[in-house]
Amino acid sequence: MKTNKVFIINLEGERLEKICFKSIIAILNIFTTSISLAYDNIDRYSKGSILIDQLTNRTLYEKNPDKKMPLASLSKMMTFLIAIESIKEGKVKENDIIEIDQEIAKVKGSSYKLKVGEKVPLIELMNGLMIVSGNDAAIAIAKHIGGSVDDFVKIMNKKTKELGMKNTSFVNPNGLPIYSLKEPSKPPKENISTPRDI
Repeated sequence: MKTNKVFIINLEGERLEKICFKSIIAILNIFTTSISLAYDNIDRYSKGSILIDQLTNRTLYEKNPDKKMPLASLSKMMTFLIAIESIKEGKVKENDIIEIDQEIAKVKGSSYKLKVGEKVPLIELMNGLMIVSGNDAAIAIAKHIGGSVDDFVKIMNKKTKELGMKNTSFVNPNGLPIYSLKEPSKPPKENISTPRDI
């Protein structure tokens, strides 16, 4: 039968404090290194980001927070916000029926598959906008609320000022890049914003 041997080390005063202090420093180094490594891997795929504590407004992490970049489909969030506010303000009703025209039906990219002549309630278009990221639904909503896409874009840009989004500008309600047919090599017009604005 084996017996376990127990060793009791009796350390006194100063020596015990030094060992404890060195142990704490070693443990902190291990945690700091692993936190640092995890922090470096937090955001290796995005071009820009920011993490803000909502209660204190303190920035916890940032990477190119003020770099202007294309918004793409995030543009649809502003379209959705304006639609919600237009319903709340009584400018439109969620059950308003929108007839789909050629301009709406021909929109490329992610689509709600709207067809010319189809009659769709505004609320359904809003669902298509957010659930399937429907570019065509964004145009239909814009035309219904703004009267035209251009006038709706003016509403979007006015809203950015109201929200204090200083580095954000919109050219359309869906985020698709707009290429020039006259100058195809020229960079497209795009909805632009920054992580801090968003």
